[in-house]
Amino acid sequence: MDGTVGTIGGVAGLTGERPLHRARQLAPELLAILACVAVIWGAVSFTLWQANEGAVEGAKRQTATLARAFAESSERISTVVDRELLALRASYAEKGSSFDLTQWVRTQSSPDQMTLQIGIVGPTGLVNQMSPPVDGQKIDIADREHFRVHLDPERDSLFISKPMIGRVSQRCSVQYSRKLFDRDGQFAGVGVDSVSCDDLSRFYQTAEIGEGFVMLAGLDGAIRGYGPLRPDLMGMDLSHAPGLEAVLSTREGTLAAAMPWDHVMRVISFRRLDRYPLVVMVGYDDERVFRQYWPIRDRAIEIGGAATIIIISFGAVWIQQRMRSAASRQALLLTLDNMSQGIVMIDADGRIPVVNRRATELLGLPVGLLDPGREMHRAEADHLGLLTLAEDNEAGVVEHGTVHKSGRIIELLSQHLPGGGLVRTFTDVTERRIADARIRHMAHHDALTGLANRALLNERVADLLRRPHMGGFGLVCIDLDGFKMVNDTLGHEAGDSLLRDIGQRLRGVVGSHALLARTGGDEFAILCPDLPQPETTEALANAVMTVMGKPIDIDGTQFRMSASLGLAFHPADGSTAVEIIRHADIAMYRAKARGRGLMVRFDPEMDRSQQERNLIERDLRQVLNDHQLEVWFQPRFETQGLGISGWEALARWRHPERGFISPAQFIPIAEQCGLIAELGIQVLKSACAFAATLPEGRMAVNLSPVQFASEDLTQVIGDTLAENNLPPDRLELEITEGALIGDETQALNTLKGLHALGLQLALDDFGTGYASLSYLRRFPFDRIKIDQSFVRAQEQDSSTRAIIETILTMARRLRLEVTAEGVETDHQLNLLRNQGCPEVQGFLLGRPMPAAQARAFYQSHGDAERALGLTAA
Repeated sequence: MDGTVGTIGGVAGLTGERPLHRARQLAPELLAILACVAVIWGAVSFTLWQANEGAVEGAKRQTATLARAFAESSERISTVVDRELLALRASYAEKGSSFDLTQWVRTQSSPDQMTLQIGIVGPTGLVNQMSPPVDGQKIDIADREHFRVHLDPERDSLFISKPMIGRVSQRCSVQYSRKLFDRDGQFAGVGVDSVSCDDLSRFYQTAEIGEGFVMLAGLDGAIRGYGPLRPDLMGMDLSHAPGLEAVLSTREGTLAAAMPWDHVMRVISFRRLDRYPLVVMVGYDDERVFRQYWPIRDRAIEIGGAATIIIISFGAVWIQQRMRSAASRQALLLTLDNMSQGIVMIDADGRIPVVNRRATELLGLPVGLLDPGREMHRAEADHLGLLTLAEDNEAGVVEHGTVHKSGRIIELLSQHLPGGGLVRTFTDVTERRIADARIRHMAHHDALTGLANRALLNERVADLLRRPHMGGFGLVCIDLDGFKMVNDTLGHEAGDSLLRDIGQRLRGVVGSHALLARTGGDEFAILCPDLPQPETTEALANAVMTVMGKPIDIDGTQFRMSASLGLAFHPADGSTAVEIIRHADIAMYRAKARGRGLMVRFDPEMDRSQQERNLIERDLRQVLNDHQLEVWFQPRFETQGLGISGWEALARWRHPERGFISPAQFIPIAEQCGLIAELGIQVLKSACAFAATLPEGRMAVNLSPVQFASEDLTQVIGDTLAENNLPPDRLELEITEGALIGDETQALNTLKGLHALGLQLALDDFGTGYASLSYLRRFPFDRIKIDQSFVRAQEQDSSTRAIIETILTMARRLRLEVTAEGVETDHQLNLLRNQGCPEVQGFLLGRPMPAAQARAFYQSHGDAERALGLTAA
C-alpha cells in the first residue's frame, strides 16, 4: 500500500516539474513568438492611428469644401432675390399707382423657383398687390418684422426675416424685403419676396451626406433651411447652443459639436456669406466621417489576428514537432498493421525492412515475419518469392500484375523508389472482379430473357466487319405480331412470360453458331456468322417461322403467335454495322406492313422508300413550322334544293419541288412521327377563321386520334372559337372509329366536354368499322357520314342500297343528321335524293378549293339561288 502511494506521488512530482522544465527549454522560442506578436499589434495600432487621423482630416476638408460651395450658391440665391426686389422698386417708382404687379411678374420678371409669392405692402402695412393674386382678402402685416424694419428712414437695405408662417400661403417661408419709393422719392411701402423654407431645404439636401446635414442660419441664430428636410427645425435658435458660438462670430472654420435636437457629435464646417447676414453649416456624423476608416480598422484587426494565429500556430507546430515524431512512428506501424492492403517494402540491396500483417495473410507468408526487430534478408526474400530487383527502372515507375493465391485474385502494384528499391501493394480484388463481370454481363444482356441485347449485337456485327478476311454473314430482325394484344388483355406479367417462352424457343432453333439478341420490347435479332450465305440464314429464318407457329400456353390460355421477319446480308446489303442493322429493320417493317407472319429480304428499293418518307417528314416539319400548310374547303349541299349547307376543311400541301402531295401520303406520316397534333391545330384555326367570314353554314373539321386524346383539346377549341368570334354550333368535329378504340370511358368524357361547348359531333366513315352501331348508342353524336364506298356500290348492288336506306331510317329515328360522301355522278345524287338523304358532298357538286375561291363560290351560289327564287316568284 505504501509503495503504491509512493509511486503515484513520484509520478505526480514529475508531472508537476515537467512543464516548468519544458518552459525553460523553450524560452527562446516563446520569447521570439511574443516579440513577433508585439510587432504585429504595434504595426496595427500605428496603422489605425494614421487611418483615424486621415478620416477626421478628410471629413474637415470635405465639409469645408461643401460649406464654401453652398455658401456661394446661397449668396447667388439671395442676390437673385435682391435684384428682383430692386427691379420691382424701380418699376413701381416709375409707374406709381398704375403699377400692375401681376403683369410685371408675367412680362418682365423671372421669379426664382423657390419663391412662393411676391407682394407690395403699402405704407400702413396693408398688402396692396400680390402675385399670385388673392381676391377678397385684406392682409395687414404691419406687425411683421420684415415690414417694421423698413420704417426706419435711415435704413435702405435688403432684410431677410426669420422663418414664419405666411398669412396667405400658410406655409413656412423666409421673407426677403426692401423699401419702396414713389416718383418723388418718398416712402411708398415695402416689396416682399417670400421664399419657401421647404424648397430652400430641398436645395440643401441635394448633397449625399448620409446622416449629416447642410444648414442655412442667420447671424441671429435662427435656422432658415435644413437638408435633409426637417420642417420642425425651421426657426430654431442656435445662438445659445453650446459649442456653436464661433459659428456666429467667425467668418469660417471647422469644429466638433453636437446639435441640440439630437446631441450627436459631428464634424461641422461653416462659412459666412459675404454680403448677407447668413451662414452655411455642413455637418458629418461618425458614420460619414469614419465610413472608410471602419473597414480599414476591421481589416487591420483581422490581419493582426490572423497573423497572430499563424505565428502562434507555427510556433506550436514547431514546438510539438519533436514530441510527435515518436507518436507518428507508432501510428504508422499501427496503420500498416490494420490496412486492407498488403504492403512489402524492398530496399536497393534486396532486403525487406517492412511487411504488414495483411501481406502475410494474402501471400501465405510466415507470421514470424511480423516480429518486432526482425529484418528479412535477400536470400529469405528470394526464397519466399518477394524479391524483385529494380536496378533497370526509374523512380516513380509503377508496374501492375495479378497473383492467384488459394482461389483468390490478388492485384499487385509495384512503385519504384528513388535510389533503388520499391514498395509493393497487394489487394484482394476477387469480389470486385466478380462484380465487374456481372456488370459487363448486365450491360450486354437482356434482364428479362437473358439473351444478348442490342449493344452486344452492335459490337458483334462491328467485330465481324473488322476481320481482315471476313466473308458474308446474315442478320434476321424479328418482330412479334399481336404482342400488344397479349399485354392489353392479360397484363404485363403475362407479356413478360410470353417473351421468356419465345426466347427459349428461339434458343433451341438458333443453337451455338449464331447470336440471338432481344433488341426491343417485342423485337429479336439473329446474327449468323461464318456460315454459307444466304442459304443458312434463310433456312434459320424459316425454322423461326415454323417454331413461332406452335401454340403457347399462358396461364391456361392458348395463344398462336406469328412473327414478321426481315433479312439483310453482308456485303450485299451494307458495308457497315449501322447499314446492315437498319436494312434488316426496314425489311422487317416492310414484312409487317404487308401482313402477319411474313419474311422479307431487304431490297434497295425499300431503303429508297424509307428515305423518301424521311424527306417528306423533314419537309412537313418545316412547312408546319413556317405555317405554310394550305387549308382548302369542300362545300356540302342540301340534297333537295342543292343549297350550300356547310363546308369541310381539308389539308393541302403544295410542295415547291414535288407539287401537290396527296393527303393520303403525308397524313399517315404526320400521325407516325407526332406532327398530326400541330397539323390539326393549324387546320382548325384556318377553318374557324374562314367560317367567321361567312354569314352562315357549319364548318366540319377532322380530328385525328392523337388530337382526340390530347388533354387540352377542349381548351384549344374554345380559345380558337373565341379568337374568331365563331359560335360553337357552327363548328362540327368529325371523329373516326379509330379515335374511340381504347379507353372508351375517357372518350365518352371528352365527347361530353366537346358537346357541352355547343359543338356538333359527327361519326365519320360510318359503316366501315366494327362497332359503329354501338358507338351511336353510347356516344353523343349529332351526325353520321356515310362512307363513299357505300355511295358508289349502291349503283350496282341492291344489298348496299338496302343498307343505306336502313342507315337513313335509323338516323331519322335517332334524330341524327346524315351526310353522304363521295357523290360524283348524277345517278348517285338521284338515288340519294329518292332515298331521302338530307345532305350530300362530292366532286359532282363542289370540289375542295382554296379559301378565296371557296368564298367566291359561296357568293356566286348564293346569287344563283336568289335569281332562281325571283324567277319562281
